[in-house]
Amino acid sequence: MRYNREPGSEKAEYAALVEDLWHDYGIGIALTRELIEVAWGKGIRSFYAMVMGKNTRMLRLLRHLNLPEKERKEYGIKSVEVKLSSEEE
Repeated sequence: MRYNREPGSEKAEYAALVEDLWHDYGIGIALTRELIEVAWGKGIRSFYAMVMGKNTRMLRLLRHLNLPEKERKEYGIKSVEVKLSSEEE
């Protein structure tokens, strides 16, 4: 899991990779939630990801966060933006 902040912005590109052997154990969602907490503490308020339309696991992970999201599709690639929130809000 990682994010790459846009300079001078509250947005960051999000990327995740969980080895096939570890799929379906909740590792991706758990690590993503931890990453959100770290990013929030550093002033990041949204993640975005470029996701191939057939990558249903990643799309499901982003939706499982239960955070506001926007999605648009271009040339078979989905751009998903997720608004982050803090437990304290």
